[in-house]
Amino acid sequence: MKQTYKQHPKEHSLQYQKRYVSYIRLGLVTLGLALAMGCTTPIHTPHNTNKAAPNIEPTPPQTIDTTETDNLQAEHAQGHSDTHSDLFQDETFAPADEAAINNSAYQTPEVDPKHRYTLVELIDLAQRTNPTTRIAWLHAEQAATSAGMTKSAYLPFISAVAVAGYQKSHRKSDFTVLDHDFEVSSRSSVRGIIPALTLEWLLFDFGKRDAIKKAAEELAVASRFALSAAHQGVIFNVTQNYFQYVNALRQLEISQENLSNADYILEAAQANYQTGLGTSIEVAQAKQLRAQAHLAIVKNEGEVNSSRQMLLSAIGLAPNQELKIDIQEYSLPSAQDLPDDEALQAAVQQRPDVQATQSTYQAAQAGIDSARANFYPKIALMGVTAGGNSRLNIQGLPTISPRSSSTGVLLGVSIPIFDGGLRSMQLRQARLEADAAQRAHHKNEHDALKEMYLAGDALRTALEAYNASRTLLEAAQTTYDAALEAYTVGLSSMTLLSEAATGLAGAKDAHHAAYTAAQIASATLAFAMGEASEYLPTVR
Repeated sequence: MKQTYKQHPKEHSLQYQKRYVSYIRLGLVTLGLALAMGCTTPIHTPHNTNKAAPNIEPTPPQTIDTTETDNLQAEHAQGHSDTHSDLFQDETFAPADEAAINNSAYQTPEVDPKHRYTLVELIDLAQRTNPTTRIAWLHAEQAATSAGMTKSAYLPFISAVAVAGYQKSHRKSDFTVLDHDFEVSSRSSVRGIIPALTLEWLLFDFGKRDAIKKAAEELAVASRFALSAAHQGVIFNVTQNYFQYVNALRQLEISQENLSNADYILEAAQANYQTGLGTSIEVAQAKQLRAQAHLAIVKNEGEVNSSRQMLLSAIGLAPNQELKIDIQEYSLPSAQDLPDDEALQAAVQQRPDVQATQSTYQAAQAGIDSARANFYPKIALMGVTAGGNSRLNIQGLPTISPRSSSTGVLLGVSIPIFDGGLRSMQLRQARLEADAAQRAHHKNEHDALKEMYLAGDALRTALEAYNASRTLLEAAQTTYDAALEAYTVGLSSMTLLSEAATGLAGAKDAHHAAYTAAQIASATLAFAMGEASEYLPTVR
């Protein structure tokens, strides 16, 4: 299903007029209160600095809970709703307080060394431990903070200013009267304080603040989807490394079984040699078969250690962390469970990375509206109230203490006339960014669909390989049993028995490797479809 995009209208004149009429009324009331307060006690007039941006305190995510993000994806897939209807009550993008962020620093959770963790518990542990999810959450919080800051542009800015000064002067004058020289000196000093309260309120800007707010909110939505993608990536990495670790353990068990078979074959070869039914060459071949089985054990032990380290890294634990893992057998999906083309097409719009690029494109579209608004005038309300208190002291005269106060209200209009083409270049840059974002979104959709088809083909091939390996294992087991029985009674050679044992070992390895590949392919398909958080195989 192709996502369509709504073009932002150039102007919403009627909507702006209604909205800013209410702003002007509220501004006049606020200014009147400010002036009244300034005329009485201009120096100590308090003002609420927390009024600029509403603040709520969400707690950072600590456990697996992607319900909010999944709901956000569902709403976002249906289209972007208009978030400008209520400017001061929308707290979706309000940031968490600083204490909550500092208290949520990365800490390794307690791991029970006696408990055996299942795949579900390992995923839950990774969600709370892996630093990737913490970094993505901090980025999402940063974007939400930026979106919340844009609301302050709709409110007035009130500032208190106080200017104090002191001036001292000494003057001497010489003059002559009737051939007599006289010298007159005078001293004077002035001290005083001028408190003032100023107000600035942008009332109308042809939608520039709306466009900036829209862009910030879309980028915050994109960061939410990036957080969801980070969680799904952690889930997929833990699942993949879990099955690789299980495969390494199973390969080690198979190599130990092969060593037991090699020991039995060696005993049979030595027994036949002692009774005259065998030769020294057959004994040497049996020893070679045992040495190969022992070498496979050493190799598989290294694979177990490496895969365990990869699993601990995917969870976010230290390499030396003591962790017991519950090894379980999980059912494989059938070929009938594979999604069809229609399901894959629909899943494209549910992928968090596709949703993120869509939000980025919408933010770039809002950037065009912001650049276009630079061509239009801006209307602002300004007010100031100031008072003065000074003392004038002149030598020989009584001290004078004049007092003064002034109040003013201004309605200003700023009309851009000439800027050397700066606004035109800014508009061109915004359009280029929007075009690049749109092309990146279309490319992401194409790549996502390609990954889904590749993952579906890989799963289909892995299931077919698993069924074929099961048939191969049954045939190899039958061949080995027959060759071993024939050799023990002297009806077969060591060469045929060695080939049968080697074939059985290879069939076991191939069978479990096909099982692991099918499980990983199934998880890969779920991750490619954006459903990694919902993926969980059934325990056999």
